[in-house]
Amino acid sequence: MKSKVRLLIAFFFILLLFVCVYSYDKTVYSFDKTAEGKWGKASNCLQVRLSCPRSRYNIGETIKIYIVFRNIGGTSQTIRMPSLYATVNMSCNNKAFSDAIGAYPSGIEKLTLSPGQTSPSYFLEACGTDHEGAGVYKFSGGIGNDEVGLLEFEPLKVKVGPYISFFGWH
Repeated sequence: MKSKVRLLIAFFFILLLFVCVYSYDKTVYSFDKTAEGKWGKASNCLQVRLSCPRSRYNIGETIKIYIVFRNIGGTSQTIRMPSLYATVNMSCNNKAFSDAIGAYPSGIEKLTLSPGQTSPSYFLEACGTDHEGAGVYKFSGGIGNDEVGLLEFEPLKVKVGPYISFFGWH
């Protein structure tokens, strides 16, 4: 009787372990690895994506979000940055907490991209981690104007938590 109970407990433990492994977020988050979103849908032969210098942060650090443009057309494209209007939707653990409206890439007035060229990263928005705490922070939204249309960002995920390092392992 005792062996059947032990076998049953072992079975449920293995089943629980299996469920935990397959439901775990398999994204690799690192203090050393850059976080990059996927390229969004094209509009007027332009695409954008969000990026972040790191994919993992400690609570209390500021997450800086950057934007990268890519020309996928056959002709040069010129973008007037101050005319762009951006909305960055922010959430932590799938709970929305802020929208940054009206931000545009700073540090440049006009950007000209040759066919197939990708721009450098331009600062777009900063997000504090003090208020929302630990979890997976997700940034999405779009940027555009009448000239380029709406360029949507594919979601960018960054992990925030109280991490302790042992021999360089996180």
